[in-house]
Amino acid sequence: MLSLLRLAQAYALINNRSYVIPEDIKYLVKPCLAHRLLSLNGAGGYTYALSLLDRIMSTIPVPTEEIK
Repeated sequence: MLSLLRLAQAYALINNRSYVIPEDIKYLVKPCLAHRLLSLNGAGGYTYALSLLDRIMSTIPVPTEEIK
């Protein structure tokens, strides 16, 4: 997960931000982590890894801040 954090920080910097937003993580999670899932289930392949990441990400709520 450290690689995802560093990638998201670099992506934010490229986009002229000093902070990471949830959309950065959503955008980067597949290219960053899909290859790690291939070794768990070699038969499923890259498409399986991408669909698994989609399912995982859909269950995680995006943090929001309530403004009063």
